[in-house]
Amino acid sequence: MSGRPLRFTAMLVLTTTVFALWTDSCGAKLSPSWRQWLGFAPINIIDLQWQQSLTSLVVTAGEWKFLQSILMLTLAVGFCEAVYGTWLTVKLFFASHLVVVLALSLLIVLPAHYAGTQWGTALAMHHDVGPSAGYYGCLGAALASVSTRWRVSIMATLLCVLIARLAISFSNLPNHAGVVSADLSHLMALPLGFVAARRQIFGSSVTGAAIDETRQK
Repeated sequence: MSGRPLRFTAMLVLTTTVFALWTDSCGAKLSPSWRQWLGFAPINIIDLQWQQSLTSLVVTAGEWKFLQSILMLTLAVGFCEAVYGTWLTVKLFFASHLVVVLALSLLIVLPAHYAGTQWGTALAMHHDVGPSAGYYGCLGAALASVSTRWRVSIMATLLCVLIARLAISFSNLPNHAGVVSADLSHLMALPLGFVAARRQIFGSSVTGAAIDETRQK
């Protein structure tokens, strides 16, 4: 890792904090009106309101979710930026978010909604907020630089936890659609970031050479 400034990480933390103050969601839950305006629901794709796939990044659900997001942005994105540099981290973060949002909406949620399933409709109409898909993608990419001995066990543990969480939350549908949406996003984003980094889909960097070293172990 290099000693370069973590500019992108700092920008994300600052932006998230500013919007939390603006929407009064630092110590309280994000209001339904703000969630409706800034959050993204899969049905927005059909309504051609694609801009909400990006505006949903800048706000969180509030309360402890805000603190969790700040912590994960600092640790996961910061780790990724320290390993791969700013520009690669920017691409990993936004690509993870957008790919997960579109894949989840177009391949799972909207087909289930139009098939008439209750859970599909609940997920299609729910307005999700937060940068978690982006920082889980960065976490997966960062873990790709860890030595083989630790990489496999950490990834396997995290995936088992995410699968277990999804199984529990899915059993509560159509209630708690937001929890299911988040769990699905995390389960998709983590391996996506890992594979993108291992395959160097977005290029390589000087500090990212750690991946090449781990391949030789």
